[in-house]
Amino acid sequence: MSTTIYWPSSLPQRPLQDGLNDEFPDNRIVFKTDAGAPIIRSKGTTAPYKISLSMHMTKTQYLAFKTFFNETTGGGIEVFYFPDWNASSDESTVYNEARFDPESSMPRATPNGPEYDVSFTLEVWE
Repeated sequence: MSTTIYWPSSLPQRPLQDGLNDEFPDNRIVFKTDAGAPIIRSKGTTAPYKISLSMHMTKTQYLAFKTFFNETTGGGIEVFYFPDWNASSDESTVYNEARFDPESSMPRATPNGPEYDVSFTLEVWE
């Protein structure tokens, strides 16, 4: 029996705007034909989209992020609920199912003075 995992409230809830990339989902499958244009069909009813983002973190937040990634999500394997900063308001937070993108590089931390800029890519389902 698995438990529901949420992005920790102690970590930033919104990414930095600089370097934010929101990639549309690709729900297509393409079949090549012997002649003429390829046939394109839908893979299914939904597909994840990818978000590449960075977050500015204090050292304490960075250590909490490392624990979340390594222990809580099993090194990025487990699905968790990530806050949707576009749909959330001051009164309520909307969460989407997400996981660290298995096709992208691992999270990266760049020192920024005594703090860190942490970059990673997520697969997100709305």
